[in-house]
Amino acid sequence: MKRIFFLLLTFAAVTQQNQAQVDSLKSLLQSHPEEDSIRIDALITLSKAVVPNVPDEAKRYADEALRLSEKIGWQPGKARSLRMLGYY
Repeated sequence: MKRIFFLLLTFAAVTQQNQAQVDSLKSLLQSHPEEDSIRIDALITLSKAVVPNVPDEAKRYADEALRLSEKIGWQPGKARSLRMLGYY
């Protein structure tokens, strides 16, 4: 019984921490409209954070990161975006 409680408590803490990260990244994207590597990194990180729970949303973030990476010619962003899209 103690193990189940510990696992549930751990899961709740991880879920809450993940939601805080998602909220923080969404806030960053709203306050940083520039189309640069910072935005691309945030999009990719956000895609990774939401993929287990909302895969369609994760794909949209990865697609936007890929589009921006190609637009500004940033190869590392393009590679990371394609890697995220590989999950689909």
